[in-house]
Amino acid sequence: MAGLAACREAGVPPDQRSVILRAGYGTTYKLTVQLPVGYDAAKAGGYPVILYTDAHYMRKGVVDAAKRSGLDQNSLLVGIGYENGNEREKDFTPTVTGKSGTGQASRFVAFMENELLPNLRQNYAVSDDPGEYTYCGHSLGGLLGAYILFTKPCLFGNYVLISPSLMWDGQAIFRIESQNRTTLQPLAARVFLAAGTQETGGFHATQQHLAGLFSTYYTQVQVRTAAYRNADHSGVIAPGLADGLKFISQP
Repeated sequence: MAGLAACREAGVPPDQRSVILRAGYGTTYKLTVQLPVGYDAAKAGGYPVILYTDAHYMRKGVVDAAKRSGLDQNSLLVGIGYENGNEREKDFTPTVTGKSGTGQASRFVAFMENELLPNLRQNYAVSDDPGEYTYCGHSLGGLLGAYILFTKPCLFGNYVLISPSLMWDGQAIFRIESQNRTTLQPLAARVFLAAGTQETGGFHATQQHLAGLFSTYYTQVQVRTAAYRNADHSGVIAPGLADGLKFISQP
């Protein structure tokens, strides 16, 4: 089991916590936990969780989007970052390529499932229903979200995938989906997909292919896509989070 330590940092609002979490395989993660407005540690049933990767640049967009959609009133916002360095290319990629250290997504997802989420449930008033868990990821973080959906479909009930790098390793994510298709039935989730019109290199084509897989093979998946005019790879984050969290907050 990972070690957990929570603390208030100087200058940090009282509803935020910095959590240091050391994975069983040695990597130390820094989580940013923002409590919902009026947080009640004894709340019956607990709070939904919005979990997002790349906390160092995604936090502001997630917090702002949660406020606009009202999710800051009833959800725990949890950002995953690194205590030292940045190992996202290792943690978020499902297959090994020529780049050293890639392809450790299965290990990272196991850490999320067996260490991170149990620790959150132990230390906060968190719902134990994965249907109330939302995953948000951008770029390689979005690729990781697709990988979770096709390998651990019960881990989250909602996905906000912004410019997911589905092109990774010759679009390996689609081979993974095909291999697992029979075991994924029936797959049910809410999935929001976003890209910017200024993005090139396959973001739009692969996203359309992913949406097509949902409509063809996974009819219980509620999917919505968005293309943001004049937005590049970083410019798509804020509007994608705003619309994505609004989509998953709808009854």
